[in-house]
Amino acid sequence: TSSQLSKDNETSSGGTSKLILKLAFVTLIIDGLVKWSDLNRGLGGGDGDFGGQGGSLMVEQEFQFYSQVGASICCFAAYYATCLLIYALNKAVRDLLGKEDKSSFSNLALGLLLAYCVRCTKLLALLWEPDRSGFLWIFIDLVFLVTTYTVLKVFGDLNRPQSLITALISHSALHFMQFVNKQIT
Repeated sequence: TSSQLSKDNETSSGGTSKLILKLAFVTLIIDGLVKWSDLNRGLGGGDGDFGGQGGSLMVEQEFQFYSQVGASICCFAAYYATCLLIYALNKAVRDLLGKEDKSSFSNLALGLLLAYCVRCTKLLALLWEPDRSGFLWIFIDLVFLVTTYTVLKVFGDLNRPQSLITALISHSALHFMQFVNKQIT
């Protein structure tokens, strides 16, 4: 029956939302791990020698890891809030002008979460190129930018220039927060 089909659709939609939220959470942890590995690259870690300090260095490294996960959350919040704020302002202008709006805020919000999840591929890049000198790191950022642009264009019902400008501004906010984090640490 159609009501059963509708319930199945809602259930799978809710399951998809939960899956995207879990993947976004894992991506935040991976992003924090990548930032933490940048901090510890010069320490020569990984050989098990903590410099004779016992567990104190291990506790300090654990604190640094959680701090970098927190920094990843701040970077994500800057990206996400910037996208959604620009979208909300654009939607308000369209409403004032009386233009038809087919976009859905919830679909855009989930789409942006899924676009952010592209960054979980940084774990593969970290394993492949730990020195971050290659094209792979730039490629992942470009794929993230293109994914954000596409999500804004499709789910946000923005035209090409609006999508591109919004994606560039939100990515600039994310990278600015990363820059601030590097200056602080």
